[in-house]
Amino acid sequence: MRFKLDKNGVASYELRLLKRMEEAKKILAADIFEDLKLFSPVRTGKLRSSYTIAANARSIEISNDCGYCQYVNNGTVYQAGQHFVERAIVDALAKFQRKGKEISNK
Repeated sequence: MRFKLDKNGVASYELRLLKRMEEAKKILAADIFEDLKLFSPVRTGKLRSSYTIAANARSIEISNDCGYCQYVNNGTVYQAGQHFVERAIVDALAKFQRKGKEISNK
């Protein structure tokens, strides 16, 4: 078996790969965003409803402007941390890896 890959073929492959990586980044960010809302503890609903997601050409940023988000997640000297941010990221990454394995096995 023989094949030839010239610079046009490499450029085309690189462009397709970059597009797929951009799609993967968006999927992962959306999964993390949804998991953050799912795993955030709820007393009044303010913490859960304060998440925003913003994207630009280089990155995707998920933020929460609720003033006590970090204290609920990390804890204080008076209360243990809930660690829902870490849990959301780990869960989303696990789902992402499973999706990748499913795609590669096809």
